Amino acid sequence: MGMQKSARVREVSDRLYAELTAAGIEVLYDDRDARPGVNSRMRSCWAFPHRVVVGERGLEAGKTRIPQST
Repeated sequence: MGMQKSARVREVSDRLYAELTAAGIEVLYDDRDARPGVNSRMRSCWAFPHRVVVGERGLEAGKTRIPQST
C-alpha cells in the first residue's frame, strides 16, 4: 500500500513479486492507486488463499504484514 507515495514500498513489492514468481507461485500484484475500501471490495469478490500487504510502517518495523487467510 502506498506504492505511489513510497519508492521503498515499490522496491520491496517488486522484489517480493519477482522472488515469488521465480519460485513458481502465481501472484496477483495489485499496484493500483485506489483507496483501501476499493481494493477490499475487489478482493472479497475473488478467493485468494493468501494476501501479503507491504506498507511503510511495516517496513520501518522490519516486517511486512501478512494477514490470516479468510
